[in-house]
Amino acid sequence: MRSKIIFVNSFKGGAGKTTLSLMHCITGLFSSSVYENVIYMDLDILGTATSYLFEDGRLPVEKCFDRTGKPVKIALTVKDKDKDKDVTKHLYVAYLDPGFKTGDFSGEEQYVHHKVLNEELLRHQVLRFIETQMKTEIPILIVLDCAPGFSGLEQELLKTCYERAKVWDTEIEENYVMTLDGAHIRKSLSCLKSSRVSYIIGPRERTIHFVLLDLQNYGGYVNNVEKGKLSEDRKKMADRITAELEGLDISVYWCEYAEEIALKNTYTREEKVENQVDCYRMTGRNYILLS
Repeated sequence: MRSKIIFVNSFKGGAGKTTLSLMHCITGLFSSSVYENVIYMDLDILGTATSYLFEDGRLPVEKCFDRTGKPVKIALTVKDKDKDKDVTKHLYVAYLDPGFKTGDFSGEEQYVHHKVLNEELLRHQVLRFIETQMKTEIPILIVLDCAPGFSGLEQELLKTCYERAKVWDTEIEENYVMTLDGAHIRKSLSCLKSSRVSYIIGPRERTIHFVLLDLQNYGGYVNNVEKGKLSEDRKKMADRITAELEGLDISVYWCEYAEEIALKNTYTREEKVENQVDCYRMTGRNYILLS
């Protein structure tokens, strides 16, 4: 089995992009025997995942990827119910200093604020790191949690990874996360079809997954939607999405509402992923291929 690089993105914040990224990582670690190493790269300056993953102070600024060029090795433990024992595996986490992408440089005689330059430096640093991983003989899963909006940084990274995929013998996959809000879906489709995106990435073979992430249990809680009715309309939504993106090879997935995640990540509770690893496993029940 080859290594794999997954780009996870969304065209608005708060859509569940980080949740899906962590689901890929946890599944790669605990529900797959394919990958020797799983690496999570948080390219979002908000660094939401670090607050989900670890207690305060566990990921100090001096160990940020943009300073060291290395990920941090973190132990995650889950209970093996069949063998009645704990199983511990390691996730490699690369996270950014929030000040890095805002473009703050200081020198002895000058102070420069240059976001574009910083992004270019970061892109080369990320590519060097990925290339080093791809030169190893063991299969590796790298999940890139991108900043919302599919910026030029992420587009250029994706373009280069596609160009080098054959040399690396690596599978590239794009995930675009959408809530069930109609305006969000239309915006996502419009952005992906835009000439700018098409120009940067190019008309090459791409593996694109659209993930409809039910963060709020629409089928159960929205008053004007009859319970169960939304399930019947899933295929219609998937068909409309693929029709809008005619010419691109699209797969549409439905990610079920997970009450455990919704409750445990509320502001008053905020339990960490390290204590609820099982909630983030992808299964045939909570991650369904629609089209």
